[in-house]
Amino acid sequence: MTFNSYEDVDKWVAAKGPNGAEKLRMRIDAGQISGARATIGRAWLLREERQANGVAQSKEQELAERQTIAAEVAADAAQRALRYTILATVVALVSAFIAALAYLTLPT
Repeated sequence: MTFNSYEDVDKWVAAKGPNGAEKLRMRIDAGQISGARATIGRAWLLREERQANGVAQSKEQELAERQTIAAEVAADAAQRALRYTILATVVALVSAFIAALAYLTLPT
C-alpha cells in the first residue's frame, strides 16, 4: 500500500491492529518502508505524538506540514527522474557510437 495522505496511513495502522503505530515506526526504522511512504509515515507519527501530548495544531500548521511533505516527495521523484535521464543519455551515446563504428567499418 502506498501512503499518499494521512488517511492512507490511518487505514494501514488500523488494519495492523492495536499496535499499528508501533509497527509502522518499527518498519520505518528497519528500512522496510522507505522513500515517500516513509516521509508520510514519519509525519503521521509526529502528528500522533503531538496529539497524544495535547499539542493542538492549527489548520495553517497542518497545511504547511502537508506542503512540506509534498515537496519532499516531489524532490525524491525528481532525483529518480534525473538518474533515469542520465542513464538514458549514456545508453543513447553508446548506441550512437556503435552505429557510427559499424558504419565506418563497412566495406566500401
